[in-house]
Amino acid sequence: MRIQRIQFASVRSLPAIRAAYVPLLLLAVGLVYPFVASNPYLVSTGVVFFIQALLVASLAFLMGWAGQISLGHASLYAIGAYTSAILTARAGVPFPLAFFVAGALAGLAAFVVGLPSLRLSGHYLAMATLGFAEIVVVILIEADALTGGTNGLVGIPAAAFGSYVLDNAYAYYYFAFAVFLAILYALYLLTHTRLGRAMLALHANEVAATSLGLNVAALKLGAFVISGIVAGLAGSLYTHLNRFVSPETFSLSYSIILVAMVVIGGSRSLGGAVAAAFLLTFSNEYLRAYQDFNYLIFGLLLVIIVLFFKAGLAGAYTRLRAFVSRTARGSA
Repeated sequence: MRIQRIQFASVRSLPAIRAAYVPLLLLAVGLVYPFVASNPYLVSTGVVFFIQALLVASLAFLMGWAGQISLGHASLYAIGAYTSAILTARAGVPFPLAFFVAGALAGLAAFVVGLPSLRLSGHYLAMATLGFAEIVVVILIEADALTGGTNGLVGIPAAAFGSYVLDNAYAYYYFAFAVFLAILYALYLLTHTRLGRAMLALHANEVAATSLGLNVAALKLGAFVISGIVAGLAGSLYTHLNRFVSPETFSLSYSIILVAMVVIGGSRSLGGAVAAAFLLTFSNEYLRAYQDFNYLIFGLLLVIIVLFFKAGLAGAYTRLRAFVSRTARGSA
């Protein structure tokens, strides 16, 4: 009887073991990638992937769990980027402090904007965040004494921890990889807490969530602030990767691309967000010769995903895994 119980327990643990495959594969690929990349530029492209994955994952958290659509996510990204740039280049603040202040200020901006805006819903909320995005871009251009205006801000120092300077692509890659893993894991844990389940209830039906005693406004605002903090940290990573920052990076079109990437990846899947960011980053690199057709390609991909895979890449993966499982059982 004892042997049977042990066997039953081991069978029950198989799904958990299978669920660990993807994170372990991601960790292995991330560690090995710099050794197989042919040059430092491709290593830096890996950092761009981590940054865009954080942006898409944070927006997926807002859209997929809290059910809120933001067209101003690039503006929160900009606040983090410029905060880190100004503090390190103009005020001489050490990078670690500037990094965390960048996330905090982006989160504060999300709180200030979200407090009145999240009383809205649907396209009204999208329009409010769109207005905020335009205001941020205008400020970045007009406050040229501080931000460099349309010419951008130059002279940003490399990220450094005391005397250890991350002034080469390989060192910065592993720092960005560690930040990416830590934030993604934190978001994963958050989605599996009572807060994450409450947000899902809010997304499913606001009226029902309110009747259950959930504070709908606080949940929306909390999701917006968390999403903003992650976007701000991603902005700091971007600033110290390029060591130059300008307003054109944070355009409305980029916010729209981020929303499209959430839909393509699957709005309720952090793994899908990472897959969509991978697609966005490396397709841009390998289709650079056809850059004029980027929006056309992304538009076609978005239409195909919406028509045939309503749950995005994550849904397609789930269906493929179920198909393989049924096929394996049928041939056994």
